[in-house]
Amino acid sequence: MELKLIFIFIRRWIWLLALGLILGAIASYVGSSYQTPVFQASTKIMVMQGPESGVSNLTSLSDQELIRTYIELLTTRPVLEKTGQQLGFTVASGQISARQIPGTRLMEVTVRDSDPQRATLIANRIVEILIEQNETLQASRFSASEESYQAQIAQIEEQMALLQEDEALRSEETLGALQQQLEDQRQELEDEILSIQSQKNALELEIETLTSQPASGDLPPQLEAQRQELEDEILSIQSQMNTLDLEIEDLIPQAAPGTLAPRLTESQRETLSEKRTELAQLQFNLDLATRKYYNLLELGSGIQSLTDEQRETLSEKQTELGQLQFDLDLATSNYNALAQAGLGNQFGDTSAGRADQQQATLALYQQIYSTLLNNYESVRLARLQTTPNVVQVEQATPPIRPVEPRLLTNVALGAAVGLLVMAGIAFVIEYLDDTLKTPRDVAHSLGLPIIGYVADVPGLKKPEKQPYVATHPRSQVSESFRILKTNLELIAKQKKLKTILFASSGAKEGKTTVATNLAVVMAQGNRRTILLDSDLRSPQIHTLMNMPNAIGLSDILQGNVELSDVIWTQKDEELGIITSGKIPSNPTELLSSPEMTQLLSQLKQLANMVIIDGPPLMVADATVLAAVVDGVVLVLRPGHTPVDAAQAMLEQFERAGARMVGVVFNRIPRKRADYFGSYRHHYLPEYYDQMQIDAHDGQTSTDGKSGRRLWPFRRKKA
Repeated sequence: MELKLIFIFIRRWIWLLALGLILGAIASYVGSSYQTPVFQASTKIMVMQGPESGVSNLTSLSDQELIRTYIELLTTRPVLEKTGQQLGFTVASGQISARQIPGTRLMEVTVRDSDPQRATLIANRIVEILIEQNETLQASRFSASEESYQAQIAQIEEQMALLQEDEALRSEETLGALQQQLEDQRQELEDEILSIQSQKNALELEIETLTSQPASGDLPPQLEAQRQELEDEILSIQSQMNTLDLEIEDLIPQAAPGTLAPRLTESQRETLSEKRTELAQLQFNLDLATRKYYNLLELGSGIQSLTDEQRETLSEKQTELGQLQFDLDLATSNYNALAQAGLGNQFGDTSAGRADQQQATLALYQQIYSTLLNNYESVRLARLQTTPNVVQVEQATPPIRPVEPRLLTNVALGAAVGLLVMAGIAFVIEYLDDTLKTPRDVAHSLGLPIIGYVADVPGLKKPEKQPYVATHPRSQVSESFRILKTNLELIAKQKKLKTILFASSGAKEGKTTVATNLAVVMAQGNRRTILLDSDLRSPQIHTLMNMPNAIGLSDILQGNVELSDVIWTQKDEELGIITSGKIPSNPTELLSSPEMTQLLSQLKQLANMVIIDGPPLMVADATVLAAVVDGVVLVLRPGHTPVDAAQAMLEQFERAGARMVGVVFNRIPRKRADYFGSYRHHYLPEYYDQMQIDAHDGQTSTDGKSGRRLWPFRRKKA
């Protein structure tokens, strides 16, 4: 659409657009006034990875996924229900929203409620519940191992208490029971090691199906150096562990066959306990370095090409594998400690031998107890080091002003929506409008030129006693009729037009007004003109000219009167008028009779131009007349005459053999003249205002050249 047409469209529908703007703004204002105020409270929390989480720090994607996980966890049912229970009212998930602050590890939690105090309470309390929930979930990962060690520690404490009693020291039966308990523990540890090893093998197989370890040359240069550092660290830890294993073996004395193992001194037992604790810590560091090493290899092998679900599954499997490896190492350490005790049939039957055996067993339990405590602390340390930290860094405060409704914003949006709705309605109306509006429409649909433009002004359609151009000879509308007259005269010289029929597709399009005012303008130009009213069904010319209609065209065609008896003319005979006469019962037969053709021939001899006001196309009379005149002018009302009706009229006239002269745009709205094409009704008003001649007594005016009176008419005598 051209920019000019857009402006014309806006100008035409400005009232509808303004109405939509106002109604939308009013509706939004009323709706916002009845809307319940909503307050918003915000708090900030920091989410950090655990110190030894085993996740590579080479990518920030893990941090983002971790924050997104806590955002989803914030609105889960357990968190919301627990928050509501503690506060005493229901908390809905729609009230809670969270987002990551770009470029940071901070997460902003926002709560909306109709009460500012409740919004603040919910924001602070839900963060506390989230922190508790996080600790509970993370603790569940190590709960099985911690419970197992606690049970073993309690059992060892009970056994040590029995050995330390005097009665128990002399009881061979109790010693056998203790030996049986140690054997049962050893068997349980064997079963546990086998179960963990089986689970570990299955997990390694699952991880291998998700990703494969690449060769060192597959890594980019910036990652190759880090891989080499991790390999060196792993080798160093393994070397330290081998050294510790040898030192522990040297500290544990070996017994000859059939004899008791030598007892360890207090200093040796402490040293052995320290070495085993150091070995467990090295094993933990080895597991951590190994996980980092595999993460680095996975990153270099294109692990980022996996889907989000695959990456999440892989991360879970690796975490579970690390936990199994840790449990396996601890179980193996406990099993080795029991195996090194040398219990069995090495004790003698003497009382002194039994005492030494009990003392050795007590020392063994003390060593196992120390190892279990160290392992238990290692598990707790691993849990703390791998648990992400969630810390509230800024508490929510009660808001002062509500965030909803936003009156100005809502009014602006409502006005915009109203404007768009009305613009859409206007566009639909324009799109569905199939009327002729512009000269371009006429040229495209009818192929005819526009030879005249007549504006819609008061007094043109229903003049008082005289035609409009007679009382306003120097008006802008009169000038438009002079332009039409000039165009017809130029066409008449080329096509020899003397009888011109003014026709329209329907009633109330102004063909009678155009024909009447054109005839007056031609008479004012000293051209003998005859105006003939051929509408024998609904005549109008006698009304516009303020003259009787007792006899006229129908009487001539029926042979009742002569032509000279029905012509009304002025004193100087420039304009002659023939009214329709009595309405006959057979108008079509009269207009198609030879008498009509003979009458037109006579009128051509009497006048320079014969203007014929014909009936609309809805009756057959117009087609009959079009076939016997020299030319036909179509009078169309822009924005009112449908394209289909105009095309049907043109086709019917062409079938009748009529000569089409052109189109006159009539009754163009003055405020919408630009919309209907190139017509301009403002013909230099400052120029015409100086030449305007006032009407005399509201009825008569004078010609600028001779001062002849154009009215009243008299009947021409024979």
